[in-house]
Order: sequence, then structure tokens, then C-alpha cells
Amino acid sequence: MILLCTAIVILSGKRTKEGILSCLQKTAIPNGIAIMLFESVIILGSMDDLSKLGPRLVVCILMLLYSVGLYIVVTIVKMRSESE
Repeated sequence: MILLCTAIVILSGKRTKEGILSCLQKTAIPNGIAIMLFESVIILGSMDDLSKLGPRLVVCILMLLYSVGLYIVVTIVKMRSESE
């Protein structure tokens, strides 16, 4: 997820701190949802092996939690940088 967010920031062309933070804020949760959807397709494709179901479901849930956590951290950093 970090690599995907980094690639989006680099491709966006943002060079200021505010621009990078706003780009990360806009793309953190959609990236988590996209990764979760890709992982759910993998889960549906491997339903014959139930031993791999649990760990892959955990990866889906963790991607959403990581994206929400990244959104919260970026929002806090952005608010602190705006108040200075």
C-alpha cells in the first residue's frame, strides 16, 4: 500500500508538503479499498483450499485498517502544518 501511495504522489507531480499531504489524504482510503477488492478476488478463486481462507481474510481487513490509519495520520499532520 505504501508503494502504491508513493507512486501516486510521484505521478501527481506534487512537490510541496501541502500538495503531497492532500494527495495522500485523497488516495489513502481508495487504495485500501482497491487492494481489498483484489484480495477478495484471490479469496474467491481459492475457495477449494479452506486453510488459506483465514489469513487472506485478515489481509483484506488489515488493508482497510491500514488505509484508515494512514488517512488519520495524514489528516493530523496536515492540520498541524496548517496551524503553524
